[in-house]
Amino acid sequence: MKNPREKIETLLKATPEQVQSLPKDLVDFYNYYNGKEIDNDLIKKVVNIYKSNFQRNVLEAFLMGEDVEKISSTLNIPVEVVTKFKEICFDTDVFENKVEKMEYISYLKSRLSDVPQEEVELEAWFVNLKLLAFSGWIDYLNWLFGDYSKFATKEGVKELIIKILCDSTVLAKEAARNEDFEDSRRWVKLAVSLIEEFNKLSGAEEVSEAEYKTITEKIRRKVSPTGLITDDEINSIKNGNIDG
Repeated sequence: MKNPREKIETLLKATPEQVQSLPKDLVDFYNYYNGKEIDNDLIKKVVNIYKSNFQRNVLEAFLMGEDVEKISSTLNIPVEVVTKFKEICFDTDVFENKVEKMEYISYLKSRLSDVPQEEVELEAWFVNLKLLAFSGWIDYLNWLFGDYSKFATKEGVKELIIKILCDSTVLAKEAARNEDFEDSRRWVKLAVSLIEEFNKLSGAEEVSEAEYKTITEKIRRKVSPTGLITDDEINSIKNGNIDG
């Protein structure tokens, strides 16, 4: 199986003596990750993203389905930071085809059983983001970060609701499998709420683009209280807050 994390995993397992023969950026990453000061602002930003579980997984998901320039624009992270993160931490260029990407996502899903129960919900969501991005649903990720342009029509909003329903159904099933029935019930409740929104929309007249954007924001706020993504986390990334 191709592993886009192979370089970073190998680096962090190395001893200080083994690291010294590596390229300077890798030496700087290793040293800064392990608490040593370095004179390399680019690597500092990459390490800070890598150390943030949320930022790391979101960026990995985008890299499964989007090019560097678009990611930089959406997340407000400089192109050189995204490029260096990809080079060191999550090199999706190792995949030669979609089958290899799917194999990697399947591997991540299989590892969820090893994740502590209190972290399963979030980790399952991160895996699902990678699956959505790989499947061509990068617009869903852009929507999470406030880009509503793809959903400014009735059909666009309906398509969005269907995708979130699929997402919440997967997470409800995962929670139930781990006997976290309260969490499973919460995801089912979200799904029911979204179905109600879908039915309202289906019977409504066409409205303005601004009103559709308001609807998509309302839907995002229905999703946000689940604790998987908050406005603070979104703004932390979009405001370029990657300096630690």
